[in-house]
Amino acid sequence: MVAFPIVRVTASSIRRISYWALGVALVLLIAMGVWQAWRLQRDLETRELDRASKDLERQASLWDDALAQRSAAWLQDVEDSDTLRARQAWYRDGVSYFDSFYKWELKPGQLGATILFPTPVPWEDLPSLNEDRCLRRARARESFSAPADVPDLYAACIDGASADVALFAATEAATRFLAQGRADEAVAALDATGIPADLGLDAAAAAGLAPRRVALRRLLHAEALQMAERNKFAVGLLVELGEDIVSADGPVLQQVLDFVDYPVQEQLRQLGAPDQAVALEAPAEAAAHRLAAWKEVETELSVRAERGADCRVVHDQYGGGFLLVYSEISPGIFGAAQIDESILIAELLESSEESASLLVTDRAGRMVAGAGEPEVSADFPRMLSHLSLAYPPDHLTAVQAEFRAQFLSQLLPILVGGIIGFAALAARVTADRREQELLERQREFATRVTHELKTPLAGIRVMAENLELGAASDPGTIKAFSGRIIAEADKLTARIEEILQVARSRTPARPVPYDPAALTSDILREWAPRFADAGVRLTQDVQPVGMAVGDVPLLRDAFVCLLDNALKYRREDEPRPLVDVRLHREGNQCVLEVTDNGIGVPPAKRRAIFQVFARVEGPGRGKAGGHGLGLAFVADAVTRHRGRVDCEDGLDGGARFVVRLPLSG
Repeated sequence: MVAFPIVRVTASSIRRISYWALGVALVLLIAMGVWQAWRLQRDLETRELDRASKDLERQASLWDDALAQRSAAWLQDVEDSDTLRARQAWYRDGVSYFDSFYKWELKPGQLGATILFPTPVPWEDLPSLNEDRCLRRARARESFSAPADVPDLYAACIDGASADVALFAATEAATRFLAQGRADEAVAALDATGIPADLGLDAAAAAGLAPRRVALRRLLHAEALQMAERNKFAVGLLVELGEDIVSADGPVLQQVLDFVDYPVQEQLRQLGAPDQAVALEAPAEAAAHRLAAWKEVETELSVRAERGADCRVVHDQYGGGFLLVYSEISPGIFGAAQIDESILIAELLESSEESASLLVTDRAGRMVAGAGEPEVSADFPRMLSHLSLAYPPDHLTAVQAEFRAQFLSQLLPILVGGIIGFAALAARVTADRREQELLERQREFATRVTHELKTPLAGIRVMAENLELGAASDPGTIKAFSGRIIAEADKLTARIEEILQVARSRTPARPVPYDPAALTSDILREWAPRFADAGVRLTQDVQPVGMAVGDVPLLRDAFVCLLDNALKYRREDEPRPLVDVRLHREGNQCVLEVTDNGIGVPPAKRRAIFQVFARVEGPGRGKAGGHGLGLAFVADAVTRHRGRVDCEDGLDGGARFVVRLPLSG
């Protein structure tokens, strides 16, 4: 047979298991509650992200549809070529993001397209100009003529020449006059052509003149005015030229756009007109987009445009910032409207109530408008399909903060309940531990008291039996036995009185006024002989402290207990045992101090000794060991009088007991 060990299940082990089970259950409940609250928060955030995504899809669709309708209306206007330039100017003034119209024809079997609008402009034909007899002679004589005579060589070619030759000769002559500081002669050469000084670039192109040469003529005129210190007029000419350039169409911009940056803006700054130079920056950027779009139409779109009536979109993949919306408006005839993408996006965002919370990115995630990283986004469906509309993280911050507040509001009662549960469990465990400690003390006390009571009782019984049997017949022996019986009976009475003193009701009797100083002095007078008999020096300093109210017998017993402890726990090896008693006033309290140089109390035990049945174990604890009742009685009596008792360091390792009691006034 196999013998199995018998495990005894006790009440304490059952309690420990139940406490562990309760602790685990509390942890599981708290964890489940936190998980449920967290899952609810995540669900709410997911729903909010879905709602935000649907809002973005709806907004992107509305904007896309609006742009499609506007673009369709523009493309209808392209059919009427006669009014196309006027309509383009009208739209540029009225719609911030509109830029230009384009129109071309693509015939079957034709390799290239025919651009119908904007019409091509003439380029300067240098080979033909070099064939002009006068210009060829001027260039030939320039190298061996005096520098002062060279400008006149070209000026002589102006009269009677064709417009393009005269313009070329005038600019060549003016360039050399200005190099020699002859501003008036330079202006005279420029005016000799008969071409108006303010001739616009589009008008010049219509007249068959190269826009670049016309723009150069106007620049030279402004330089001559600057040299003549007529800066105001020079600034006016430069501003007019700059505005004329940035408002031109793509074919003209191909020849003259570079003049805006230099020399127009540079000369404006030199002439002290930086504001006018800055004012040209934004239009110059729009003109750069227009030039990029024109090159796209001229070289790519016009020959590969898809046939059909629906609007199609071409966007600049290289950062030119343009959109081209095109369609076949009639068989073989195509029209396109150019849109400035950055201005369009900015206007769309401004039209939204949530403009500050919206971002626009391209499909690669690069930021187009706004700042921040997109949290949730939606693609534009058709017209702006290369872009996405997005919310930044801070758009959802307020909502997420609200969700977190809800999470915390749900989490708080769970945590509070858990804390209360653990506190209650800890309190119960502590109470059980203290109960066990108290039971142990009680058992120890009962054992000790039983032993101390049985010893004198045994002695009394033996001596009483001897007297009964007549073992002691002489009067001296009988008297000795009787004295010992009385002494042992006194010990029993003292022990019983000590126990009853703690066991009796803890409620003080009817409080009466008393003088703490008088009570202390009276007790010290009674105990002085006992200290003298024991060889202990008793010193005292009792000061008047006023009147107090309390249970005088109860307080007397408490004070006597402190004196008894001081006497009981003196050192056997101390040649000059001392107990010092002081009474003084601190504020509205009287302070009683009983200090000795006895065996003292270890710091770790100075609070525990005021508990019932608590003792300081170990050798050398005095001639008469206590039962853990005296100091508990003192603490209870002082507490019942709304006071406090503490144990501190005494003299030479002894103890000091400090009692603080309230005074009545």
